[in-house]
Amino acid sequence: MAIHHIRIIPLSGPETHGTPVRDTLHCWPVLPIVMRYGGIPGPNPLANGDEEEIAAALRQPGRISVIQPIVTIPLLERLTALTQDPFPMLEHLELTTQVEIGLILPGESFGGAAPHLRILRTAKIAFPALPLLLLSAENLVSLQLEDTYHRRGTPQSPPIRATLPALNYFEFHDCSEYLECLLSGIDTPLLKYIYLTFFNQLIFDTPQLFQFIHRTHPQRSHDEAMVYFSGTDISITFTQLGTPHCMRLQISCRPLDWQMSALAEICAHFSLILSGVQRLNIGASSPLPGGQDEIVPHVAHSLAREEMVTGVLPVVQELYIEEHGEFASVREALAPFSATRQRAGRPVIVYRSNSDNTPLPPSRVRTEQTGAFAPFIGTNDLTLELAESPHPLAIQLLFQRAQHLLLSFMQSYRVEELENSIEISRDLLEMHPRQIPDLGLRRMLAFSFALKNH
Repeated sequence: MAIHHIRIIPLSGPETHGTPVRDTLHCWPVLPIVMRYGGIPGPNPLANGDEEEIAAALRQPGRISVIQPIVTIPLLERLTALTQDPFPMLEHLELTTQVEIGLILPGESFGGAAPHLRILRTAKIAFPALPLLLLSAENLVSLQLEDTYHRRGTPQSPPIRATLPALNYFEFHDCSEYLECLLSGIDTPLLKYIYLTFFNQLIFDTPQLFQFIHRTHPQRSHDEAMVYFSGTDISITFTQLGTPHCMRLQISCRPLDWQMSALAEICAHFSLILSGVQRLNIGASSPLPGGQDEIVPHVAHSLAREEMVTGVLPVVQELYIEEHGEFASVREALAPFSATRQRAGRPVIVYRSNSDNTPLPPSRVRTEQTGAFAPFIGTNDLTLELAESPHPLAIQLLFQRAQHLLLSFMQSYRVEELENSIEISRDLLEMHPRQIPDLGLRRMLAFSFALKNH
């Protein structure tokens, strides 16, 4: 059996007593090195001496293909001198920490060339040299930055803008100040999936984000929007019918009045994007943050304002409400909104979402055609079991979208939904997310191809 890479695991812990890495690397052929320390599969810290093992591997940067450690303060000190050279074989760089204080990668750590880098994720670690690394990352597919901002570790924009021609997934959890600095220095012509989360941010001043979105998708309009309230945040997701593209903006804040203020800011700041929305969905977790009786009138009042009718949502035709009580009360609360739209000559039909008791529009009529796919479906087929989670990560939301598109195809026979589900599943496989087993993705892809050829 051929050996394709060398995988390095902790050998100096109290239970392993193995031969140190520094004493064994010279015995192996010159193969790519995979470094995974701590946190696999759980939150295990590095054992005493593991920092020296990592340092021994990092002294051979030309062989390393994966760097995936749980960063500690002692390891951070080692990284200063060992990560400033190019990493010509590096494909996967993931730096996370269990330390609650803000860690900062020093100097130009990981600021050298990494032309084969495909996956980059950092969490709770500031990365000042990130723009320099991106200048060479022409094969980067997935970029995830989570809680990485620190005022002393803010990235400096390079003199030239980095073009990331392969990037299709961008996830960001932090403050808009950091995002603005980052977006001013990158172009992503093929970006499909954007997931942005801000914390308690009720005022938007993000001109770079606005320019970035239109620079990335200059000829595309978002046809559908989903506004979702929960006990911890509010989000709005934009999608394009017939394509897998999506963009999600989330504001983490708890009080309902904060969530409504955040929604108003998003609508004002992204009115040009909302102007093409034809289908608007509104949903909330159960129990709702302020109770449905409180949310629906707030939303209805906002929607009925003249600037919403003529400016922000001028072409919306269908409104779907996910409700947890009597739908009649929802219709009553939305009556002023419906009347305002009717007087403006822009009527909107209100539907209850995900219900078999209320008629759905022709584009969403459920049929009995699912029976045609019976040969492919087992009674306990996990392929069609939706990966629901009370607090899903962005990558899990994307997987759920692929599943929903697959199920929707089985009800409607709209081929573009099946093709979009396949495209999302392929993109996820390329990103190798920890939260979604490769086996599950491959099984869903095989199932989808079987349906396509049926």
